[in-house]
Amino acid sequence: NENPLPPAEYTAENTRVYIPDTINIYPQFSGVVLGDDIGVKETWDNSDIGQCFSITGSDNSQLKIELGDVLPGNYKLFVSYVEQPGGCKVSLWQRQTQISKTVSSSGDKPVVKEVLAGNIRITELNNSVTLRLHTTGESNKFLWRKLMLVKDSD
Repeated sequence: NENPLPPAEYTAENTRVYIPDTINIYPQFSGVVLGDDIGVKETWDNSDIGQCFSITGSDNSQLKIELGDVLPGNYKLFVSYVEQPGGCKVSLWQRQTQISKTVSSSGDKPVVKEVLAGNIRITELNNSVTLRLHTTGESNKFLWRKLMLVKDSD
């Protein structure tokens, strides 16, 4: 019983490891650290919204999102969220540096938004991003769908 195929030869020319340039970070699979006076509840909507974190808090409440499993490098950071009645303003930070403009998540009806937040550099020691809520009165909610990281070509 002889094998009709010769044994495979693996070389640099005929093998390659594919590393994607886009990474989606979904809240339900993320390591998060809750700051003071913040509440997080997982929600599900069968429309195009899908599974999200419904975040409520007071002004300057923070939610730190761990990115320790992301390879070091420079990335464009996008955030996907839902505009909704009672939506607050939110900004994204890496340590003490604001990386996004403050954007409003307030709207008359639920609408999915995906916006470029800014550029970040992930290193072994600098591997997280923080959502900071900016609330006023009843506008104290943020519906977070996901983060998207797109690796810059170095």
